[in-house]
Amino acid sequence: MKKIVLSTIAATALLFGITSCSGDLVSDLHENAIQPLCITGLCGTEVVPMTLDSADGSEQSLTFTVKEDFVIKGLDGKDKALKDGWGKLTSIQFKIVPSTELKENREPNWKVDWGGATDSGNIFVKPGADEYTALLMRGDPGTTAAGPSNVQIDGAAMNEEYTIRVKYSGNKVSVKIDGLSEDPTEMKINIVGESKNFPAKDKNGKDLTYKMSKAAKVYTYQFISVADETIEFNLSNPMSGTFYASSTEEGELELESAGKKNLSYDVKKNVEYKITVDLSSVLKPTIKAEIVDMLKDAKINANWIYADNSYTEKIVDDAYQFIARREEIDFTVVRHDGSVWGQDTAASVGIDSDSVSLKFNSEKTVKVKNLKVGSCYKFILEKDNEAFTLSAKVILVPLVDLSNPKLGINGDMNGWGHTDFEIDANGIGIAEFVATAEEHQVQIAANGWNPQYGNGKDITVDGDELTNISGKDNMHIKGCVVGKTYQVICKPNYGAVDVKVITKE
Repeated sequence: MKKIVLSTIAATALLFGITSCSGDLVSDLHENAIQPLCITGLCGTEVVPMTLDSADGSEQSLTFTVKEDFVIKGLDGKDKALKDGWGKLTSIQFKIVPSTELKENREPNWKVDWGGATDSGNIFVKPGADEYTALLMRGDPGTTAAGPSNVQIDGAAMNEEYTIRVKYSGNKVSVKIDGLSEDPTEMKINIVGESKNFPAKDKNGKDLTYKMSKAAKVYTYQFISVADETIEFNLSNPMSGTFYASSTEEGELELESAGKKNLSYDVKKNVEYKITVDLSSVLKPTIKAEIVDMLKDAKINANWIYADNSYTEKIVDDAYQFIARREEIDFTVVRHDGSVWGQDTAASVGIDSDSVSLKFNSEKTVKVKNLKVGSCYKFILEKDNEAFTLSAKVILVPLVDLSNPKLGINGDMNGWGHTDFEIDANGIGIAEFVATAEEHQVQIAANGWNPQYGNGKDITVDGDELTNISGKDNMHIKGCVVGKTYQVICKPNYGAVDVKVITKE
């Protein structure tokens, strides 16, 4: 639909004396087929015109962007600055007035205006809401001689575009606002100068903002650097203001500091960083920047079973253990964002040999040769997060031998002494204890106090087996009956053990 610019219509209306009326305000408003509206307060007391979106004036609008240098044409054709409005840029406020109720200086005569209930404070309208919000006209119940209260945009964000839309019928006005609503508790990163990691505009020329994620009073922002550079920035919060670097101690922040010392951080291409702001202490907010583990949520991709079919497996503690299904495999390491480490100068990795370097952003696979089908192997990845280098090696993982060294249990049930496993023909170990409490702690250990296997988890008597235990944290046996005898059953695994506890019949 073609839009009709209000300033032309308003000027015509004033020229032909439409402002003269019968004295009955409501009747006059109904009689005017086209009643142009203006907005006051948005750029100061002088009004700015709205655009007619329908020929009968029943739908009108005004579009603007919340930024320092944004201006709107007034009725006089001159630029009016958004930053000069009643609420400045941080709490944008306005009222709706008809163009027929203005003084010679183009300010409202305050005989007719629309807003909220006088004694309820500003009426807040949230951007993005589907429904229109009905406004009160001066003289309506809920207003006083002071007139209606201001309309305020609930959470206008810097650099975002908004459209105030008005529906108008006689003396009835309702409003809604198109655009994004800003969380008053959010924190933004404001880049100073140029940055390849934080461009000022997107590909369509729209201003970009960088909002931090929030959990309680801690804010984070995580990114993978696309270039070596020094990033200069400050931080802002709609409720608090702008945060700068403290001049007293590294890592502290100051609100609106006199020196306005921006923060800066040197970043390296391809390295992932995490910026954390902690507002737990209002009087002493802090910031830190750290390098994110390059293998966080990484996976290893290989043709584990079939030569032409590969899939990924999750890397845990910079390693991945597997049973060989083929004599050779081809692998790459996949970062959480999908980027890949592949072949560098080495064409293959040997078993129990030196590590080989991997090349980032290379999808050429690295070959592992001389695998024995049915044997267990482990990929061990060696990383340098700061230098962003990665290498890999493959080692043979033998089945645990419970007799070498001689293993058993250490626990509070035997005064943290040691009870050897009795090992059966299948290499499975059994150790007995008499419960002195309903719960006991136990560790699979070598003779004496030399912890070998534990995972810190609970084992329920006569419950499920705990498998692949390779840590060294005490396990908790639960469900014991004082005076009863129990057996700890330990089964060898590859580089680990499986454990369960049963009641001795």
